[in-house]
Amino acid sequence: GMVSTDDAIPFHAHGIIDMKPASWSRWKADITAGAFMKKPLQTRMKDMSIYFGHASFEGQAALGSDGLENLSLLVSLDEGALDIPAVPARIGGVSLQIPLVMEEDPPEPGHFFIGKVSFSGIDRPGPVGRIAVHNREFSLDGTWHLLEPAPLRFSADLVMGGSAVKGTVTGDMDWCDLPDQEDLSRLLPDL
Repeated sequence: GMVSTDDAIPFHAHGIIDMKPASWSRWKADITAGAFMKKPLQTRMKDMSIYFGHASFEGQAALGSDGLENLSLLVSLDEGALDIPAVPARIGGVSLQIPLVMEEDPPEPGHFFIGKVSFSGIDRPGPVGRIAVHNREFSLDGTWHLLEPAPLRFSADLVMGGSAVKGTVTGDMDWCDLPDQEDLSRLLPDL
């Protein structure tokens, strides 16, 4: 059947559930669903504020009498910002499209884009790259033009298990000139 939400809820959801009973004790259900926020998503956590102008997901899952067989979601967040006034730092122009997959082949990576990173009054372009989550494995790679003209290339392959995260994070950058003394002092005041 079809599932949908009304206007009193701040998001719109839709879905189709296809039940396939083999017997009373053995069954399978294929679920296709999606949702999008009708209004911007904004939250505060301790000393930071998070905002997204648009948030949505589309997904598919297969459930059986033995539990979850597979799950595939595509989470999309656009027009995002993160403010940390105490630092002071601001990240703006955030766009994410993250595939989350369990029990299937690894997904094609999604993407992320951060338009601008501001720290202590200094604005820099943000990083861009690819991102994916497969089972408990998180992968990310991208570039960040933090210091011109040499981009920082980075990657992370992490595995989440219990209360621990294990994996590899790498970064490399060609030699380049440091920012001028005033900018460097604002970026790294204790240097």
